[in-house]
Amino acid sequence: MARWEIEPSGCCEHKGMVQVRFCFYLAPGDARYSEHRVNLPVFPSRGYPGKKDELGAPKSDQDHKAWLDTLPREWQTNPFHNHFIYVDPETTDEEIAAIGDELLEVIYTDWLLERKPGRGTPKPVFPKNVTSEMRSLCTVRAREMGGRHVSN
Repeated sequence: MARWEIEPSGCCEHKGMVQVRFCFYLAPGDARYSEHRVNLPVFPSRGYPGKKDELGAPKSDQDHKAWLDTLPREWQTNPFHNHFIYVDPETTDEEIAAIGDELLEVIYTDWLLERKPGRGTPKPVFPKNVTSEMRSLCTVRAREMGGRHVSN
């Protein structure tokens, strides 16, 4: 069954609210799973060893492609949908998880029906007067979002 994770790079203060980025992933056996499953090269830390131009790009496309073909590869599952929500900083982890679970049901159903995922989800309402204290609270809360929040 599809699942969600919170992506830390998409969590921040935004207009006096905490922005939370949900990434939705398909599981093996889910509809059109292969569309978001990719086999990528594993790049060494030293990067491309061939000749490069002044901007650091490979001088020879053929040499670069030949080098890419020698690299080991690994499978990666990319999100089939990314969705942002906006909550106040007092919103609990449990409430955020419940929102993620509700969104997953709606978005996965849209995916199964080949509709644009997340259409019809409510638009955020941002506060009219945003103080620096509100921004600080939201920034701190957004930093707490990363890595810990994953659906069951």
